[in-house]
Amino acid sequence: MLGLPEQRALYLVPQALYKLHPDNDSVLVDIVRRDPTALFVLFELRSPSPIRRMRERLLQALAQVSAQPQQHLHWFAECTREDYLRIKRVCDVMVDSLHWSGGNASLDALHCGLPVITCPGRYMRGRQSAAMLRALDCVELIAQSPQELAQIAVAVAR
Repeated sequence: MLGLPEQRALYLVPQALYKLHPDNDSVLVDIVRRDPTALFVLFELRSPSPIRRMRERLLQALAQVSAQPQQHLHWFAECTREDYLRIKRVCDVMVDSLHWSGGNASLDALHCGLPVITCPGRYMRGRQSAAMLRALDCVELIAQSPQELAQIAVAVAR
């Protein structure tokens, strides 16, 4: 469906690329270490977009644990809201970004029934998803460290 393989765990990383601090790379690497078939679903926004630099950065990070790091990334171009929600409905788990958590991205994921795994940041911009999960009494989806974020994401995706 939507060009995504049904036999692989789909880890949605829907945030705008400028929100994906390099610290997030280690979380994705840890997920692939724990789940060698992991496929990250990301979005390229309209130009100008830092996608080329972001793709190179992620490929370099994933090369630590995969001989074919490009096979762990699936990029969608900017799409309609309907397609965006359709993509969220077929993914297995949303991996929230460190330091700048999802707002609308997390609300949309939860609306679609997609579990959101988060690790609260130091500032409010990094705690929004955790507040949503606490309000829903889903504290088991709130990690205390980036390593635990990866661990919970893989457990939920499986």
